[in-house]
Amino acid sequence: MSTYIARRLLMVIPVMLGVSVVVFLVLTITGDPTLVILGQHATAVQQEALRQSLGLNDPLWTQYGRFLWNSLHGDLGRSWLTETPVAEEVLARFPHTVELTLVAMIIATVIGVIVGIISAVRQYSWFDHMSMVGALIGVSTPIFWLGLIFISIFSMKLGWLPVAGRVDLTLGFEPKSGFYIFEAIRLHDWVALKDLVKHIIMPATALAAYSMGLVARMTRSSLLETIRQDYVRTARAKGLGERVVVIKHALKNALIPVITVIGLQFGYLLSGAVLTETIFGWPGVGSLAVNAVQNADMPLVEGCVLLISLVFVLVNLVVDLLYGFVDPRIRYS
Repeated sequence: MSTYIARRLLMVIPVMLGVSVVVFLVLTITGDPTLVILGQHATAVQQEALRQSLGLNDPLWTQYGRFLWNSLHGDLGRSWLTETPVAEEVLARFPHTVELTLVAMIIATVIGVIVGIISAVRQYSWFDHMSMVGALIGVSTPIFWLGLIFISIFSMKLGWLPVAGRVDLTLGFEPKSGFYIFEAIRLHDWVALKDLVKHIIMPATALAAYSMGLVARMTRSSLLETIRQDYVRTARAKGLGERVVVIKHALKNALIPVITVIGLQFGYLLSGAVLTETIFGWPGVGSLAVNAVQNADMPLVEGCVLLISLVFVLVNLVVDLLYGFVDPRIRYS
């Protein structure tokens, strides 16, 4: 096991190098960032001075080498606009994105698995048909469109939920970290917790819609295949109840491909948070990356992409390790 984990961690290095090269080249060829930073009325002298100060006149391999060397030492550079350390800005926003992603993942997993189980057990029933149609709609609906629909219905028309933001500033809620929900529970601030739930429910549900449909369909198809196996028929022949047969014998083996989908969807939700955070004014890494792209702030964009990529790779490692706990027959070599 330890050898496998070490080998997988070593594979992170070339993956992250590849991501850094692609991001660096894409951002470099997109245009002259000095026009965005200084404005359209900047003189040629001002632009040249800024290029010199930012090192943009150096060869590409020199710029990338400098970026890579600094990154290996924990220095992602400074934002070209705010002049604050990129690592500091990204890490300050990252807890907000993680909290949104975790809530969305919980919604997608719990509802998706439950719906998938019921659909498989009651195959071809009205619930099965309705749930699969709902799953198809969830998989096919773009996040930004669903978010706008939620805002139009639940905020603008019904007035049940706030349009955007993270928390009502008038509450005087002062958390010590970016994990606001955890902080509200720790401080026993139930008023703030209620407000936080109101703020997160729409963006989390919009973000979870695609994953929810995918998990439901995967759970249904995997469980249908499993309950037709010989050992499940044997369990029924022994007189075991249907609930025991499905939950104890069939579901555990059916969850292996579902775990793969859930793990991959966590990375998808991190990337999908870019649109969700922008629509709902969520102060996470996604909205930070969008603002950085609009302002041609290359160091900040690189920092956001590298962090999300690293989390995605590590999540895949955790998913692979979970296989051994779900199915003891799996061995790592």
